[in-house]
Amino acid sequence: MIKKQFFFFLLLFAVFRAEPEVLKVLEIDGLKKTRVSTVKDIIGYDLGDSICGDKEEEIRQQLIKSGLFINETMEVDLTTRGDEAYLRIFLSDRVTLLPIPVFSVSQGDFSGGLFVMDRNFLGAGHQLFTGAMVSEESQIFMLGYANPSLSGSSFSLGGSLNGFSDDEVFTDAEGNIIIYQYQYQTLGGGISAGWGRDPFKVDLRLRLYALDTSLQEKSALSFQPEVTVGYDSLFYDIYFNRGIKTSFTYGVKTFTSGFDLTRAGEFQFSFQHLLFPRLQLQLNSDAAISRGDALQSLALQYGACGSILPDTVKADRFFQSNMKLQYALLDFEWGYLALPLSYQAGVLDGISGNHVFFQGPSGGLALYLKKVAIPAMAVQYAANLETGKGLFTFSIGMGL
Repeated sequence: MIKKQFFFFLLLFAVFRAEPEVLKVLEIDGLKKTRVSTVKDIIGYDLGDSICGDKEEEIRQQLIKSGLFINETMEVDLTTRGDEAYLRIFLSDRVTLLPIPVFSVSQGDFSGGLFVMDRNFLGAGHQLFTGAMVSEESQIFMLGYANPSLSGSSFSLGGSLNGFSDDEVFTDAEGNIIIYQYQYQTLGGGISAGWGRDPFKVDLRLRLYALDTSLQEKSALSFQPEVTVGYDSLFYDIYFNRGIKTSFTYGVKTFTSGFDLTRAGEFQFSFQHLLFPRLQLQLNSDAAISRGDALQSLALQYGACGSILPDTVKADRFFQSNMKLQYALLDFEWGYLALPLSYQAGVLDGISGNHVFFQGPSGGLALYLKKVAIPAMAVQYAANLETGKGLFTFSIGMGL
């Protein structure tokens, strides 16, 4: 009896195991801008490599995640004969040189600008990004470049230059009482390096800034190393993603004068699931804490939290979580109209108040463009039930 069971399990293993074959034929058609070598780097296979016959969907997802090709016309066919594999791919390049107008109106405040992005620079899958944005109180300029796959490897490299000028205002949770207000200017840049092998990723960023604020008599230089460890198993499904995405970021800020050492950590988690083909459920959480002297926390706190709170509400410590349902109402050839509804709750500590609890719903409409895979227009209304305040936002080039 034991011998029969042994041979039965051995037979199952022989039938279901994924035996690698040698890639004999690799055909990549339809490209007009992207290099064939770029596609090979994305899928991780070339002629003569070993490949298992069940890798077809994995290859498709790698091509989708690159964002360089139109998903609806993509074809991937992997067949095996004996110990040989044949891979045929048909791809249509997306429009990757994108002028992105940005405009936002919220509580009478507005901002606008223009950014230009090339996600397939020189057909090599490199990313080039530049642009500027202005509002009543601030001006921003950015220039960045990234190579997501160095020579087809799992390593990435990038760099950026940017400048900021802003009249920073910190308020209470209702957005009425001004707690702190000051002007600041920064000019600097940084480099980033990363390693990724699905679904894991590690990024290291080093930034160097010249900082000048109305709170200090002289300028200071700031050196800011930061590391992020992440997990991303998001899987594309026509309209939305499904899977888990999470990350932990730890950063340190040092200064030549005027400020003390600050340490900050942030944890983010997102679970996305398709309840139906057009209906997505998202569960998101975000927590952060920073440690530094009072002046440092005031001038360069870690971040603002809460879509139901005014963007003038800042915190040194916060935790928030939200549940979001997003339904694709209309499907057009060029895009689709989605209805996002969410409920958020959280607590913050620090600059804008201690132990401040917030909760409330938000909803609106978002228009997405399929060929460029970015939100084109969005309108949202969010309410904080704890304060009785509502917040209306209209944006172009930014999503909900």
